Amino acid sequence: SIDRSGGGDGDEEEGQERARGARARAGDRSNHLSSVFTLARAFSLSLSLSLSLFLSCGFLAAFIFFFFFLDGERTGHAHEAASETKTLTLSLSLSLMLLFRFPVFVFLQEIV
Repeated sequence: SIDRSGGGDGDEEEGQERARGARARAGDRSNHLSSVFTLARAFSLSLSLSLSLFLSCGFLAAFIFFFFFLDGERTGHAHEAASETKTLTLSLSLSLMLLFRFPVFVFLQEIV
């Protein structure tokens, strides 16, 4: 009867060892998945940031170009058209800058 209880303890220890191994493998899998998700999130954040920066600089450059170089003549209808173009370009560039910066703030809040 002593041998049987000893054998039982060995089986029990072996079962616990198997359970520990399964838990370790599951932990490794979940760690791998979380690192993949973290990498994907970091990549999407960097892509969003660079796209936002690129578009913001582009719209700002377009606004400066329209504002300073496409003035038109300062007489009559040409002046009115130039000021309308400036206002339209300013509002468009500012709204698009805000639009493309908003997702970046959302991503930053999600990560932090």
